[in-house]
Amino acid sequence: MKNLITYEDALRFIKKKIYMLTFIRALKHCSQPQTRNKLGQIYLVYVPTVGSWFLIPSSRVESYILGHEKKIIDHLRSIFKIRKIRTFIDIGAYIGYYTIFAGKFVNKVLAFEPDPRNFLLLKQNILINNVRNAYIFNLAIFSHDGYVPFRLSDVSSMSSIISYRNDVQKCIDIRCMKLDTILETRTNNVDLIKIDVEGAGFEVIKGGIRTIRKHKPLILFEIHLNSSKDELKAMRVLIDKYCYKIGMIFIRAKENFIAYLEPVN
Repeated sequence: MKNLITYEDALRFIKKKIYMLTFIRALKHCSQPQTRNKLGQIYLVYVPTVGSWFLIPSSRVESYILGHEKKIIDHLRSIFKIRKIRTFIDIGAYIGYYTIFAGKFVNKVLAFEPDPRNFLLLKQNILINNVRNAYIFNLAIFSHDGYVPFRLSDVSSMSSIISYRNDVQKCIDIRCMKLDTILETRTNNVDLIKIDVEGAGFEVIKGGIRTIRKHKPLILFEIHLNSSKDELKAMRVLIDKYCYKIGMIFIRAKENFIAYLEPVN
């Protein structure tokens, strides 16, 4: 009888095997020549700040190991514990850092990443971490539905619709949608929105006014002062016109900061 195992133990064993197979497939995918040509050198890194594994471009490995945006993650963790956050919207998801972290606390994550190179890693990181409640979209959130020119930077985390860098590899047309359009049929709740779009935040807000008015979500908004003043203007619009207040400010660098905005009840 010693060799017999319970149904629950067998199920756990099978799930573990399936997870490991998914993990191995993701690693193989990122080691293929065509993937390396698109992304450069990729490392598999455990990030203790969020307690997850990530496939990360070599240029960002050090910052993630040292605790990437730890103060913001800690602040979000406290929000998830005291507030009922059902749906988290990640605009400018990059490789899924916030998507995967939020997925541990909320019912649903909708993540948007326009750079095709980043989207490959986002997809694989979702698989590696076995995140079941995240829905990812390879498109830009913007002020209109259609297509928009997108500038691919040598550093994929810096690619942008806004022209402000000198290391642009090439410009491609990418699909874009208004936040109002894409959320209309995909969720009944919008509780927290994270925006990090390398200078295009004003266009994101313009395309999401109906959503903001209706749901009054918490907003985590990265302001890039080196790209344009429009994102600062967008923050002022949220405060002056839509009754938001600044809850906290996180300074990232001389050129940018992250504002945590709350609706005034």
